Amino acid sequence: MSSFLLGVSQLTPARLDKEANLLRIESAMQQTADAGGEAIIFPELFLTGYFLTEKLASLAEPLGGPSLVRLSALARRYHLLTICGWPEAADGSRPYNSAVIIERDGEVVGAYRKTHLFGREPEFFAAGDRLRAFDSSVGRIGVLICYDMEFPEAARILALDGAAVLLSPTANMNPYSAYQAVYARARAMENGVYVATANTVGRLDRFDFFGESSVVDPEGIVLEIAGAEERVLMVSVDPARVPRSEAALRYLQHRRPDLYARLAQVDGSQPMGRSKSS
Repeated sequence: MSSFLLGVSQLTPARLDKEANLLRIESAMQQTADAGGEAIIFPELFLTGYFLTEKLASLAEPLGGPSLVRLSALARRYHLLTICGWPEAADGSRPYNSAVIIERDGEVVGAYRKTHLFGREPEFFAAGDRLRAFDSSVGRIGVLICYDMEFPEAARILALDGAAVLLSPTANMNPYSAYQAVYARARAMENGVYVATANTVGRLDRFDFFGESSVVDPEGIVLEIAGAEERVLMVSVDPARVPRSEAALRYLQHRRPDLYARLAQVDGSQPMGRSKSS
């Protein structure tokens, strides 16, 4: 698969306003298409904005919902592989924090449901239960949402499933910019993959989203990084690029799964993580 131009959208969503956010999505898609882009990624829950409120359940839509239908039409119009976060309606009482993957012809490839819920998120969302890579027109990709990137096991599973690019819609806020920067580089280097992070920016309710969206190459080099302003990064990504060939850095080949059984054990004594409500 040849290289492609990726648009990484760092935007401020309108509060719980899907119509306004679809207009923002279209503007970013047009900008990306005009620049010759072939794929675009938007932040976590961008269709509604990242909010922890009971209203999310009423705004949630299934994979074939009206907003997703419009998003598919936009992907087809601008001929862009599109990854966008939204609250996915489910059979249970709580929606999923999901990201849809839509092909350049408008076909829905699938959706990823956030598996690692952060802070108070379990009060509002159900957790996903599957990690898998997706075949796409730009190569085999994996999707992880925000906090998922802080677990090396999640990225490793996608790399072992053949993903050459990890795409991460996020809603990271201050004071955690160092976490985002470190984990993006670490996940890229330890798996020999590209990592693209599309973060929210701006102040929303009590959250101060810092932006700093980036694209990191398989050697951990930051190819492009945004500041604290709205913008769409345009970065060339080459899924066919071979990771470092030095024997000492063949992490996937040098793994020792026979030693890692304890990773699959549930340990109730683990301390609680930091909370987005703090």
